[in-house]
Amino acid sequence: MEMKAMLELGYSKTAVAHRLKVNRRTVTRWLKEGTETKTGKPRRQKLDPYKAEIRARLETHPDLSAQRLYEEVKADGYDGCYSQLAAFVQTLLKPSEELEPVVRFETAAGHQAQLDFGTFNTPWGKRHALVVVLGYSCLQWFEFYENQTMEVVMRGLEKAFDYFGGVTTEILFDQMKSVVIGDHREKEGKLLLNDSFQQFARHWNFNIRACWPYRAHD
Repeated sequence: MEMKAMLELGYSKTAVAHRLKVNRRTVTRWLKEGTETKTGKPRRQKLDPYKAEIRARLETHPDLSAQRLYEEVKADGYDGCYSQLAAFVQTLLKPSEELEPVVRFETAAGHQAQLDFGTFNTPWGKRHALVVVLGYSCLQWFEFYENQTMEVVMRGLEKAFDYFGGVTTEILFDQMKSVVIGDHREKEGKLLLNDSFQQFARHWNFNIRACWPYRAHD
């Protein structure tokens, strides 16, 4: 729930009430009752529009991993959490089957955020959406930019920090050139990071993590 996530991130009840446009007493009542809503309606998940596609892919290629499926639906526009997709895939597997070990994106509150770009063609030309998602609550911030430079990443992160009301312990990046210069971990080498961005990370006191390079499977 959004209220629970905001409180766990350190927002005050007053700040939560302001963000959700409700009275502070309403927030207090929700906390006592343990719920934000009495509607009883099932919550719609971001994954719902992609479930049929995932089922069809697994019927045709049952050996596909959850990570591979996540990359595919992400390319189709899915912007939710990996953990939601992995849990759904698990329900489709036979009891004897198990998901292959992967780095889970679901983390403790305040521990990790994930940053990535999405590209869109608009009437005004190509635009890049810089998206920052909290790994625990899936609360996200995004803004459109004309390019994907390191300056854009740093400026966007500062706006995201202000929106979230704090900085996570670490931030997970895709293999974006503005942050990752080289990645030789698959050959027991090192992850090479941009010096200027490392200074930015030290200033804001967060650790840089990078996804492993994606390799297409046959």
